[in-house]
Amino acid sequence: MIPKWILKILNLGCDKAYSEVENKLIIITNSFNYFLSMAMIYWIAVALIYAPELNLNLILFLTTLICCIVSVYMSFKRYHLFAKTFPVFIFILCMIGHLVLIGNGYNHHLLFTPALVLAVFMFKKEERVYEYSICLLCIGLFIYFEFFYSNSNAILNYSSEVSFIVRTSTVCTIFFSVISVISVTVYAGANSLRVETSLNEERRKSENLLLNVLPDSIVHRLKYDSNNIADNFANVTILFADIVGFTEFSKTIPPEKLVALLNEVFSKFDDLASKYKLEKIKTIGDCYMVASGLPEENEDHANRITNFALDILEAMKDFNIGKKIPFQIRIGINSGPVVAGVIGKKKFIYDLWGDTVNTASRMESNGKAGQIQITENTFGIIKNQFKITSRGMIEVKGKGRMKTYIVKKRITV
Repeated sequence: MIPKWILKILNLGCDKAYSEVENKLIIITNSFNYFLSMAMIYWIAVALIYAPELNLNLILFLTTLICCIVSVYMSFKRYHLFAKTFPVFIFILCMIGHLVLIGNGYNHHLLFTPALVLAVFMFKKEERVYEYSICLLCIGLFIYFEFFYSNSNAILNYSSEVSFIVRTSTVCTIFFSVISVISVTVYAGANSLRVETSLNEERRKSENLLLNVLPDSIVHRLKYDSNNIADNFANVTILFADIVGFTEFSKTIPPEKLVALLNEVFSKFDDLASKYKLEKIKTIGDCYMVASGLPEENEDHANRITNFALDILEAMKDFNIGKKIPFQIRIGINSGPVVAGVIGKKKFIYDLWGDTVNTASRMESNGKAGQIQITENTFGIIKNQFKITSRGMIEVKGKGRMKTYIVKKRITV
C-alpha cells in the first residue's frame, strides 16, 4: 500500500471534475518533478560534500531544483501545461550546460532517454505538439553529444578522485532514472488497464440498459448499422392489457404507493412475458403492450400470447387476494402483419405500426373486464388449442362491425 502522504503529494492538482486520463497525466507530471527534484538534491549534496570542483555545476542543479518546485506549485494551481513543459525544458537546458562543462565522457547524455520516455506519457492528445518537440529535441541532443561532441571541448577537467565520484554518481542517477521511468510506465499501464476495465463495465451497463428497452437483435443491429431499422412481419400477434378503473383508483392513494402497485403488477407481467419469450413493447399509463412473432419470427406466436393472457388473468386474481384490491384487467388480442422499427434519437423505442396493432388496441378498449377478447384472425389460428366462445358482432370504432371471440381456458388433452 502506498502511504497516504505520498498519494497526497502525487495527486496535487488533480480534480474530480477532470477525466481519469487527465488526472493520470497530472500524477505522471508530478512524479517527474519529484524524481527530478530528488536527483538534483542528490547532485547538490555530491557537489557540496564530496566534490567541490563541481561547484560551477551547482548553479545548474539549484536552478533545475527550483524550477521543479515551481512546476509542482503551478500544477497545484491548475496550470498543468506549464507544469509539464517547464521542468522538462529546464532539465534539457541543465543537461546541455552540464555536458558543455564536463563533456560526454561520463555518459550524462544518456539521461536524455528517460526525459524522452516520460514526455510520451505526460501529454494528452491535444498537446502532442509539445510531446513531439521534446522527443525530437532529446533525440537530436543525444545524437549530437554521442557522435559529434568532443570531450576536448569540455570546460572543466576533474581530478581522478572527482572523476570517480562523478562516474559513480552518474551510474546511480541513470539507475534511479530507469527505475523512475519503469515506475511511471507500470503506473500508466496499470491505470490504463483500470480505465479500460471501467470503460468495459460502463459499456456493459449501457448495453444492459439498452437490452431493457430494446430486443437483443435490435441492440446488435444498432451497434453496427447506422441506417434506420424498419422491418415487415407478415404474421405476429399483439396483445393490449388494461387495468379497469385504475385512473379513478389512482386518485385515492399516495403517488408512491400507486407507482409501487403498478410496478408490482407489470413486473409480474414481465416475468410471464419472458416465460413465453414474448417481446414487451411498452407500457402506456396502466396499459401493457406485448407482441409475439418478432423480432424473431415463430409459428406459435398466437398460442404463446394467449397462454400469456390466461396467466396474467390468474396473476391479477392472486394480486387482488394478496393486496385486497379489486383490480380487474381487460385484454384484447389480434394477429396479422405489422411494421416494426426504432424511432427517435433520444429515449428511442422499438415500436409497431399497422392496422393489426390498431385492431388489437380496439379489442382491448371494446372488451369486458376479466375477459380476453380476440379477433377472427387470432381465432382461426388458436381455435383448436383453447376453449373459445363467440361474442358475436360488435361495433368497433374505425372498423365498423366485427365478429369477436372470448378465450375461456386451455384445452387439456
